[in-house]
Amino acid sequence: VKGGAALGAGALVTAALAGFFMVQVRRRLRELAGHAQAIQEGHLSRRLPLSSRDDELDELAACFNRAFGEIERLMDGMRHVSSALAHDLRRPLIALGNTLESALAAAPPDSPLQGSLARLREQTEALLHTFASLLRLARLESSGLPATTGLCALDEVVRDAVELYGALAEHQQRQLLAELQPVRVRGDRDLLFQLTQNLIENALAHGAGRVRVSVAAEGELARLRVSDEGAGVPASALERIFDRFYQVDESRPAGSGSGIGLALVRGIAEAHGGTARAWNGETGLVVEVTMPCSRGAVSS
Repeated sequence: VKGGAALGAGALVTAALAGFFMVQVRRRLRELAGHAQAIQEGHLSRRLPLSSRDDELDELAACFNRAFGEIERLMDGMRHVSSALAHDLRRPLIALGNTLESALAAAPPDSPLQGSLARLREQTEALLHTFASLLRLARLESSGLPATTGLCALDEVVRDAVELYGALAEHQQRQLLAELQPVRVRGDRDLLFQLTQNLIENALAHGAGRVRVSVAAEGELARLRVSDEGAGVPASALERIFDRFYQVDESRPAGSGSGIGLALVRGIAEAHGGTARAWNGETGLVVEVTMPCSRGAVSS
């Protein structure tokens, strides 16, 4: 009887130790998974934490950290190359644009040459706009927000952008609808305006039907959401549409857009301590930006 009791007690102790060990392992794995998810979402400077135990999980985490470090190095190299190209190519493009402008002024009115020169000038301006966006994105990624940031009314910024694009929506025989609640954030007004412009432009260029723009406060977060009534994007593309130069060929007309607009949206959102995400709604694509709300008076 005593031997059986001892065996039973030993089994209980073993089961308790095994259960405790499994709880610790699960907790550790959840922690590692959370950090890995943050890295996957674009926070490439994050690393998986290591414990003082130096066990197999630490070896695995260290292996992943080396891989994440190499990925971050390659991404930084790609950003540096794209920014350097954008900077170096702007000057000859500006010169080309000026030359085209002079040639367009000298061309005979209503001639085929004038039409060709006008199209070349538009394409040159589009390239300059792309390069300017690349440079702004590079500055945000390297330096963050400008020092001139202050409190501003996000709803007023968005209202200005909606009014600006109202005529374009009417020209497309579409509706641009706004539902804006008063929300204050700390940030750069010009950057927030560009973020909103890019979201509306994306919906008008690649979506269909009505475009809805909303601003609201949810707890401590400000939410800016833009949706359309188009076909949306394939589920496999939703994780990549914020990558620079990425275009969804299956749902977008050939040659439309540079693949920088939504990348700049994410860059501006993250510089303001926020996030950008997208999903397919019941009708069309929904893009949402969230950032911390602020209290106090709006900067003049």
